[in-house]
Amino acid sequence: MGIKNYNVESASGRSNFARNIEKQYYQRTDNQRDAIISKRVPDNNSTTGHIFREAEEHIPNTPKNF
Repeated sequence: MGIKNYNVESASGRSNFARNIEKQYYQRTDNQRDAIISKRVPDNNSTTGHIFREAEEHIPNTPKNF
């Protein structure tokens, strides 16, 4: 891990470095959570009713597809 922009020889430099790592960690975990949530089937009958309707190029409404 590069620390070229931090003076880790001082307490404030180490603190800034640690704070930046923590900030990046939470940004990345938030982004992963948002990506996972966005791939779920919506809990909205008007949306799922359209997606799973019996029509050409639509997904059949079967338990296997949920």
